[in-house]
Amino acid sequence: MEDQLATEASPSRRPVLVSVIFWLYAFATFSLAWLLLRSVSRGGMSRILIHPFVIGATTGLMALRMAAAAALYKLRGVAVSLFLAALLLNLPLTTYDIYRHVNGYAASSRVAMLFGLAINVGVCVYVVRLRRQGVLNDRVRPRTSEERAHPPARENAK
Repeated sequence: MEDQLATEASPSRRPVLVSVIFWLYAFATFSLAWLLLRSVSRGGMSRILIHPFVIGATTGLMALRMAAAAALYKLRGVAVSLFLAALLLNLPLTTYDIYRHVNGYAASSRVAMLFGLAINVGVCVYVVRLRRQGVLNDRVRPRTSEERAHPPARENAK
């Protein structure tokens, strides 16, 4: 039983695209955090008029995406809910960001934002497909007090 649970999330069963998504989100999260901390430490935030709500929402969205990527890497079904929540939070933020700066952004910036949104939609579709195929699961559960009091005998016990 324990061996079965251990092999369910083994790296050999993990699709390659899951690892790519995890490392992509990890890189994006740490890059954005580094840029934000660098601009704050150098006093650059006084020159850039960024509303504190946007900073807070972006930071929260980064944390939610990283939690979703970690859950996906562990092949947990909760990754579907986390990625969908991140997408639902990202839609109004991206729309607000695009239309707030109608004259401020170049067309390439708008295209880049829409491209990023398309990547998020694609990841959500992929994660939902993994859930339907049975790759993602939530079978790991905490042991009950009875199971802790009477652990199962090991098969290879001498």
